Amino acid sequence: MNQKSEKLKNMAKRIFGTFAILAICALQMKAQEKKSLSVGDDAPVLKYSKWIQGTNPITAIDPDKTYVIEFWATWCGPCIAAMPHLSELSKKYAGKIDFIGCNVWENLHGGNKDQETYLPKVTKFVQDQFKLGRLTYNVITDNTAEYMGNNWLKAAGIDGIPSSFVVQKGKIAWIGHPVYLDSILAAVNSGTYNVQAEKQKYEDQEKKMAEMQAGFNAAIKLYKDAEAAKEYDKALQLADQAIAKFPDNKYMFTTDKFMMLLRYYGEEKAIAYGLELQRNNLTGQVLIGTLMTTENLSPSVIEFCITAVKKWDDGKNPKLLDILADFQARGGFYKDAAETQKKTVELAKKLKTDPQWGPIMTDGVISDYQKKADEYEKKADKKN
Repeated sequence: MNQKSEKLKNMAKRIFGTFAILAICALQMKAQEKKSLSVGDDAPVLKYSKWIQGTNPITAIDPDKTYVIEFWATWCGPCIAAMPHLSELSKKYAGKIDFIGCNVWENLHGGNKDQETYLPKVTKFVQDQFKLGRLTYNVITDNTAEYMGNNWLKAAGIDGIPSSFVVQKGKIAWIGHPVYLDSILAAVNSGTYNVQAEKQKYEDQEKKMAEMQAGFNAAIKLYKDAEAAKEYDKALQLADQAIAKFPDNKYMFTTDKFMMLLRYYGEEKAIAYGLELQRNNLTGQVLIGTLMTTENLSPSVIEFCITAVKKWDDGKNPKLLDILADFQARGGFYKDAAETQKKTVELAKKLKTDPQWGPIMTDGVISDYQKKADEYEKKADKKN
């Protein structure tokens, strides 16, 4: 992984437990869309559903001002983790740089397609975070057409959050993860920031990433084509070649190899390989992340997943317990699932006042955990 990926992975581990790196890995695996927005380009206009927080609503980019536009969602742990520091930066540069937090993509995790459906939820979240002093800068939310998400993030080839844009003199001065804003804003504010140099650096980095992604895609295509031709031995060999060629990114291919073993060589061989992958947290967790959304898993594979998640459970991560309960329920172990989900609820309640977990363990999240616990208990009673 590159330095940025490693830093994000470590941050996720510290804040949300090792299982949170799944989100980062998933984003890295996505091929970038064609870009139409880059550093040095004119900033897109501001079009949003509602100005949620801030005394003076900003409706347009003023070319005489500097802005930080930060994209986030309520389901995004790293986004929430970044809010206190962004609030500190907004105070530090008050009157010099305007900060705007733009809520996007709530529908990725909420089940509804219309972004504006989540306005009450987002508004309450912002109000709660403001009371805690964690989110004190301006906040807007995207509209039904998802103008901000499409014309800022996707236009820049970004499909992951949190993501920040620095706008100066009406142009995009910088794009990146908010963890790097300190040095960027110091240079911008002092007048030493070189947009052209940053543009070249950004384009060089994008070119390097595109070449790397092309290499990944080519390797994947080789074994996928062999699989489609029913040349399964060849497909496995090609997957092994990809793993050997890209050792730092082997998680991109190891799950595919597991699934081919499962489909064509039987559960025993697949699970044996899965156990090998568990020796490395990253490859093991990416595999389990895929199996979380894979339907019609056999009892043996589900038990493998349960064992794997139990090894990671340290009793401090409610999200991990929730995943464990889900696998237990899928295996028909409803009594175990109910007990695990009750532990999830208890732990989530205890963490409501925790500075890191508290913003995530909202009343709504805890309510959802409780509903699942009740559901599992009913099924356990019915089974008995």
